[in-house]
Amino acid sequence: MNKFEAMKAKAEAGDSQAMMELATMYENGNHVREDQRLAFKWYEKAAQAGEPDAMLYVSELYEMGDGVKQSDAKAAYWFAKYEEIMGDEDFDDEE
Repeated sequence: MNKFEAMKAKAEAGDSQAMMELATMYENGNHVREDQRLAFKWYEKAAQAGEPDAMLYVSELYEMGDGVKQSDAKAAYWFAKYEEIMGDEDFDDEE
């Protein structure tokens, strides 16, 4: 099993980090033929699985219409989901 096949198997089994890696492979054509639509599909699956980085990236892809039909509403939805998760983190080290 090559790297792509191994990553795809993990992603299909529900590993959200593997979904992100698989999406990146499709986006950049690493170990597989470049395919922006499949890249988007896996980024969106990772976002749906709760990956904040994927949520932010999916928001940007919807905003730009890159690999997917442009949608301000969907871009706003995914950005709000990202903020919902990341807004709960306390970045202030001072107490």
